[in-house]
Amino acid sequence: MKKIAILSFILLVSVPALLAQRDPGTGPAPLSAMQTNASILPVDGTTTSAADLVEALLGPDVPYTILNASFFQGLDSENQPVSAAGLFRDGLQAGLGLRGGVVMSSGLIHHPFVENAINAQHGLPGDPDLDAISTAPDGTFDAAVLEFQFTAQGDLWPLRIVFGSFEQSNAIIDYDDAFALFVNGTNVALIPGTADAMTVNNFGPAVNEDFFIDGSDSPGNELGWHTTPMGIDVPLVAGQTYTVKLAIADGDDTLVDSFIFLQSPHYPPVPLSGWGLYLALGLILAGAVFMARRWM
Repeated sequence: MKKIAILSFILLVSVPALLAQRDPGTGPAPLSAMQTNASILPVDGTTTSAADLVEALLGPDVPYTILNASFFQGLDSENQPVSAAGLFRDGLQAGLGLRGGVVMSSGLIHHPFVENAINAQHGLPGDPDLDAISTAPDGTFDAAVLEFQFTAQGDLWPLRIVFGSFEQSNAIIDYDDAFALFVNGTNVALIPGTADAMTVNNFGPAVNEDFFIDGSDSPGNELGWHTTPMGIDVPLVAGQTYTVKLAIADGDDTLVDSFIFLQSPHYPPVPLSGWGLYLALGLILAGAVFMARRWM
């Protein structure tokens, strides 16, 4: 009887865990009925915090300290939390080429998935480091900034990044929204194969066009345009401490907004699906039957 109880316990624990992994909807729920395709979880200080963003970027068991988390947080007209930073999932369905990860914006992070929502004016200052990157004559505004320190556990920090915007992309404009990822003071978020920073003016049909996707060719979201996923591999030395700063801001005004989507290997977890799930369940059941016959 004791052996049967042990087998029953194994099945009760293993099967629900696998079924939970099978459900691709596990995790952030859609922000509102207006939202389509992607699931967004804005930082609200309760359900989601800046710490969740750092852990999504670094993965589990990596020691870190948050130095600064400065970005808009508030409530919409339906008293639902909205923010300029948070987590996203289902990015593949939204046409972004990423499963999920961290999203930051000079506006509101759910706007790429809502019709006719290109502006969010927060009245926040820009960022001096982005002022040095953007070509905007009057600098940057409405910056969203996340800074932290962490102790490296390996020798590489791989990221995939998508930059997107509602700003026009077919001409050099003053409204040069910018994103940067500084590691120990150096911007490592450069367009692959170039020395170009990730700003509005550095993407378009004739500028780094291999990374450019027009919004009309990406029906899963409402962005005017966005890039293909760009790989950024940050070399590390295990045991050393690194200071990281992520920042995105509007260029020259607080109007038309831009967005950055970042995926690390750690978030979201890859669900088991299809034959992989059935194989895992089959192995568990076969093992249980084998052990039952052996013990009886």
